[in-house]
Amino acid sequence: MEKIMFEEKYPVMKEEWLKSELKDEVTGDDIVKEFVDKINEMWIKLFDVFDHYKWTTEKFPEGYIYPGIKAAKMIIFCGGQEIVSPYVFGAKPRNIGVVEMEDRFVISFLEIPSPKKIEMCTEFLNQTKAKFSK
Repeated sequence: MEKIMFEEKYPVMKEEWLKSELKDEVTGDDIVKEFVDKINEMWIKLFDVFDHYKWTTEKFPEGYIYPGIKAAKMIIFCGGQEIVSPYVFGAKPRNIGVVEMEDRFVISFLEIPSPKKIEMCTEFLNQTKAKFSK
């Protein structure tokens, strides 16, 4: 997992999985379903899976999609067990993005302020990648 600064102000955690390293039949929907299943097994509240690609292409047919993106979904959830400030809601709920490119899947999420929760998300990613690896 790598931390990057998106647009020089948003700390984003990301991984990229080459399709050549995964089983041939793996799709972005398979990855999303695996994350949703893991979320539903835990104390995390799943809100929805939003198909951002479909919404953008249907709602804004002349809109811009980054070259090479074939699909893009957001898994929207909340794992908070506490309310540490009235301002925390500006960063909630959380989402994990699963983007299918021509040759890879890009999985990303905004950095979580809790190291324990980053570790949990990293474990989700590791388990999912292991399940779908050749």
